[in-house]
Amino acid sequence: MTPEERNKAAKEIEEAKKHHNEHEELKHPGGREQLEEVWEERDHMDKNSFDPKTFFALHDLNSDGFLNEEEIEALFQLELEKVYNESDPADDPREKIEEMNRMREHVVAQMDKNGDRLISLDEFLHDTQVQAPEGQKDEGWKDLGDQKIYTDEELARFEKEYAQKQAGWGDHAYDQVVPEVHSPQADPQYGQLPPQQVPVHPPGQNQQQFNQEAQNIPAQHQQPPQKIDPVYGI
Repeated sequence: MTPEERNKAAKEIEEAKKHHNEHEELKHPGGREQLEEVWEERDHMDKNSFDPKTFFALHDLNSDGFLNEEEIEALFQLELEKVYNESDPADDPREKIEEMNRMREHVVAQMDKNGDRLISLDEFLHDTQVQAPEGQKDEGWKDLGDQKIYTDEELARFEKEYAQKQAGWGDHAYDQVVPEVHSPQADPQYGQLPPQQVPVHPPGQNQQQFNQEAQNIPAQHQQPPQKIDPVYGI
């Protein structure tokens, strides 16, 4: 890749990153402001009447007294929608899942005191983030796009793929060649010769070869016929 192409590739990376990062600031997962936003936008409740106990009951979908991983992840969908747009091809859905996992693990580590990976009502009500005073400044949250730094290896791989597409490979630049699988029964190393290697003799050749070999036997190997006595049989 020429220096000009390298600069162009690096510029495209930066443009894609800049476009991805143009979104509303994220609220801290599990913080009071983030939960109040869910309370107002998803639960359609008055923001000024936020009640943690009622909030917990609304999101304990199976009413078992705990918030499990799926119920916790549902709390972050508003924040994820600020960053990832399913209709935008520049947004990687796998990165969205990774971001959701990061948020979930952060909240579990923050609220789950007994290590069962479930958040009980008591754990939720005693969490300092949930019970933060109204109006306290939210800590915010840095998404993967804010933290991601391209390594030399990642940049080199991108440059290679970019060079292949520029060379005219087009959509086939990322195709993988599947090696042909040979059957062991058809492989000569397993003791079976290919059909074209099997010796074929014309009709009668085997008999002719046998007669010639019989005629070439040295005389000393041929035993003269023995006479048998008719009386004694020897």
